[in-house]
Amino acid sequence: MIALFGGRFDPVHNGHILIAKEVLKVGAAREVWFSLENQHQWRPIIASVEERRAMLALAIDGNPHMKIDETPIQLGGLTETISVIRELRKTVSDDIIFVAGSDQLPTFSKWTHWDQLQKEVSFLIVTRKGSPAENLPSNCILLDDPTYEPLEDSATRIRECIKTGKPITGLVPKEVERYIIEHSLYK
Repeated sequence: MIALFGGRFDPVHNGHILIAKEVLKVGAAREVWFSLENQHQWRPIIASVEERRAMLALAIDGNPHMKIDETPIQLGGLTETISVIRELRKTVSDDIIFVAGSDQLPTFSKWTHWDQLQKEVSFLIVTRKGSPAENLPSNCILLDDPTYEPLEDSATRIRECIKTGKPITGLVPKEVERYIIEHSLYK
């Protein structure tokens, strides 16, 4: 099973990496693929594809069970989860489960082609602080590990810290922090 973890990763942060490690730890999948969005339906993407790809590569370096999926970028335009899943199924024989945070539950019905998507893929829901995992749709499985402690990290918070000159040490992997500083991102 492959866990497809879609997102802007703008920037990738420790919360993202913790989720991927948790998915692997509980055996929900043998690999986690970070599916790098091309465009986001509701929010702008700040860093370029190349910058976000480079930060992801730094964050997962050395972990053979994590990789970057560029299907949304190859498809171009607005990223739709159903299109990504269908494209991957053309070349991937493994089962795919889509990783989503519990904060996404209230907006699932707004996702493009949600009705079809529910029939084509299961979702692995990971709890986020302040977003209880309630009223799960039938195609959702809750990541069940009583020892899992979600982080409060968010890319929005990290970008705001950078903009206001606050440190981001401990919020992103060290290599990602170094990359952000060297490339003057999010100022």
